Order: sequence, then C-alpha cells, then structure tokens
Amino acid sequence: MSLSDYWPFFSLRINTPRLELRPPTGTDLDGLIELAPKGVHDPATMPFTTPWTDLPSPDFEREALQYWWRCRAELSPQRWDLVFAVEYQGELVGARNLTSVTRHRP
Repeated sequence: MSLSDYWPFFSLRINTPRLELRPPTGTDLDGLIELAPKGVHDPATMPFTTPWTDLPSPDFEREALQYWWRCRAELSPQRWDLVFAVEYQGELVGARNLTSVTRHRP
C-alpha cells in the first residue's frame, strides 16, 4: 500500500506543456520553505487576511508549514483548499492552491 491508497490526491497531476502541479510531498515542502522567503507576493500589497508573510523567521516558515498541513488535513467535499507544488521543467518553483468553499443556502 502507498499513501495514495489512503489519500488519492497524492496521485493527482495537472500537466501543461511547461508545468506540472501536484500535491506536495514532504521533500516539496522543504523546497517551498526555501523558496517562500524569496517572495510570495508583491511586498507593496498584502493579499492575505492574515499577514503571515510579514512574520520574521522562523515564525514565517512555521506558519507556512502549518497552513499547508492544515489544508491537507481539513480537505473535504464541503471545503476545498488543495495545495499544489508547481514544477517548471522539473524544477520546483512555487505553490498554488485550488480553493472552494460550499455555502449552504437557507
């Protein structure tokens, strides 16, 4: 048995001619932690409701890991926040999320 047998998203791949997106492995998270301090967004704007990218190291890295782990742990049919590692020509270049929240109408 492999982890994909228990959590099928580990087998998910989205490929384009230039990119591959897939759920990150532990090794990918190591790489993403190395990439994140180089810039997640334009420093002149804050796109997040929680300004985690302004945290000093090692809080910044810890918050990023906790977020990625939380996304994986809380993934459900009602709440999608699926993180993808992004590779360009075989090199890890960042992460991207596919997010959706189901809202129930009264």
